[in-house]
Amino acid sequence: MRRALLGLRIVVTVALLGGVLAAVDLPALGRSLQEASLGYFPLAVGALIVQTLVLATRFRSNVGALAPPISAREAIELQFIGALFNQALPSAIGGDAIRAWRLRSGGRLWREALNAVLLDRAGGVVVLAALAAVAVSVQHSGVFASLRFALWAATAAGVAMLGLVAMAERLPLLPRAARRLLVTSGAPAAARVLFATRVAGRTAALSAASHLLAVLAAYWLAVALGVELAPGTFVAAALCMLLATMIPLSYAGWGVREAGAVWLLARAGVPTESALALSVLFGAALCVAALPGVAFWLAPLRGRVHASSAELTP
Repeated sequence: MRRALLGLRIVVTVALLGGVLAAVDLPALGRSLQEASLGYFPLAVGALIVQTLVLATRFRSNVGALAPPISAREAIELQFIGALFNQALPSAIGGDAIRAWRLRSGGRLWREALNAVLLDRAGGVVVLAALAAVAVSVQHSGVFASLRFALWAATAAGVAMLGLVAMAERLPLLPRAARRLLVTSGAPAAARVLFATRVAGRTAALSAASHLLAVLAAYWLAVALGVELAPGTFVAAALCMLLATMIPLSYAGWGVREAGAVWLLARAGVPTESALALSVLFGAALCVAALPGVAFWLAPLRGRVHASSAELTP
């Protein structure tokens, strides 16, 4: 089953990238990338690194609301490792499994680790959908008017799903086996924590800040490429592009992000080549911003090597 899913994601990624590349003028794409003012690239990477620190703060808050708290350093370490594996594993949420595993290795129950990670992810996605819905609704050009209903529906569905999980014990129509599984997993209690006023407000604020930092990173890359859009239109397009990468259909979001960027920005009048170049540079910036995760991941290995060397030293 896992091999089949991996194969499907690779096929989807190749198909989407192939379709997008077939629709663009490749020499024009190359010129767009060559002529980009790459001095803005470090700014984009910096914004994404700050985003990771904001997400680490959110993760620490959510872990502490459900389980024994973790230190700020642990939260930063886990967030960068998660970001690294989000780029290395065949899913935009692959890093979540690594974070849960590391929490479990730290002595927490699997139930606590999984619920903390799922709570963190679910809150972030719902806030992203809500931000995208608001951005599309308030921008005056009406370029993305056709997306309004879908985005508001996605936001409402996310909130409703969390609400149903929170009330799982009281849902008479829910099969007994499903109710027992949910209650045993601790998911209803975790979902109720998310709806608590203090936790919900903190999660929403930190999630919004993290998403807007990603939009800022995309903006720096747009400036580098000479892409000019009305601010409201660009924010709406960038938020929708970020939301598209949450769809776990491709390898680390590649392909879905590029197809989404081309479709969204083309509707706003951006040339296909510039839209694709922006998406590719954004993907590259994500990879570079995740590199500190390599150091955090290898730190325990280095510690064991040094310990072994010390033992062998006469």
